Amino acid sequence: LASDGSKMSKSKGNFTDPNALFEQYGADAMRFYLMSSPLLRAEDISFKDDNVRDIYRKVISPLANTLSFYQLYENGNTHLGNPHSKNVLDEWIISRLNQTVETVTKTLDAYDSITACSTIVSFMEDLSTWYLRRSRERFKGDDENDKTNAIRTLGHVLHQTSKLIAPISPFIAEEIHQALHTHNKNLKESVHLEDWPTVDSQAINAGAMSSMTAAREIVRKGLEQRDVLKLPVRQPLNSISSNVQLAPEYFNVIKDELNVKKVIHNDTGKDAELAVTLDTHLTPELLAEGAARELMRVIQDLRKQAKLNPTQF
Repeated sequence: LASDGSKMSKSKGNFTDPNALFEQYGADAMRFYLMSSPLLRAEDISFKDDNVRDIYRKVISPLANTLSFYQLYENGNTHLGNPHSKNVLDEWIISRLNQTVETVTKTLDAYDSITACSTIVSFMEDLSTWYLRRSRERFKGDDENDKTNAIRTLGHVLHQTSKLIAPISPFIAEEIHQALHTHNKNLKESVHLEDWPTVDSQAINAGAMSSMTAAREIVRKGLEQRDVLKLPVRQPLNSISSNVQLAPEYFNVIKDELNVKKVIHNDTGKDAELAVTLDTHLTPELLAEGAARELMRVIQDLRKQAKLNPTQF
């Protein structure tokens, strides 16, 4: 059906030419949208261009951007297997990857492409808006071991993801595969000749996923408080306190995401609801650091306008 619920009709012209949608969003976005829709259960849908755009925004574009980021820092990486990194971000995204492979395999085996697609959308959100954002500085940092783990982890995730999405979005899958093939000639000529990814159950760390979920919830509440108080994230704060106890590595993730100096655990009872409180007192030192961060943001914006890459000064 057309977007208004009426039957699509060439005489009415009540739909966008598919070729125009292919030009704007690509055939992968259209294919993913249709395979995630009730059409696959023999039900009607009201076809909306905006839904194709949403799939492009949530899946295709983040995948392309993640690949571009990887190519910027991969430095000829030839290790596409699980690096078994002990960094909590790496452990978490590898766990999420294998959890996603497990679900998508089961649902596609049952011809349930709708659930498979929604599972991939959820994974892409975790990969692009949490893992990659929280790991950016690791790719640029001076800790060579951590940098290598980050590069190898992302390479492994891209390799497995390309195989996972190949039946649904074959073109972006092939683009990723060919990019990886540049430094990994042992890969098959095409992603569509590769074996289907297998689940590594040993790599699914339930503790890592539970702890990261808690950390993200603390971050969400902290950001909400910043928003209410009109305190931009670029402005450092002294501390945030919560009643959730996590390993120090997860507290470090919270500190980086919320731009606070300390994460304090307040034990208010095991069964109490999550409570989060920001220390909003701004010292002269914190204000000065906030001003410096704002200056860095302006400089980065100017670098982007000048189309400079990270290695250019």
